[in-house]
Amino acid sequence: MTLRALPIAAAALALAVPTTANAATPAQDLDCAIWAALAFGESEDPSEQQAYGFALTWFVGLYEGQTGTQIDDAMSARAATISDADLVAKDPVCRARMKAFGQRLVTLGSQLEAKGY
Repeated sequence: MTLRALPIAAAALALAVPTTANAATPAQDLDCAIWAALAFGESEDPSEQQAYGFALTWFVGLYEGQTGTQIDDAMSARAATISDADLVAKDPVCRARMKAFGQRLVTLGSQLEAKGY
């Protein structure tokens, strides 16, 4: 991917969802990673799948960066215990975080584009 593609990729992530983002704990990032993985799997729209894929990668990176460990075992263990009600409750929070990140990327893309990248 070239830098010129960054605004397009960022725009794909910026879905129409509420806009609020808070600092999160590793446990919250883990739950949002599970949420994004499930949303990716349930979506049939390629642009939505791409957005959820970006979000999944971001949440995994946040988790691994905070903990210094790979997410694999933690995600498997948590996925076995998280309920549908938990995921429904987490949906607006994870969407808002995904939206805020997407907006940051759109802004970054615009800044880079303005500089000729």
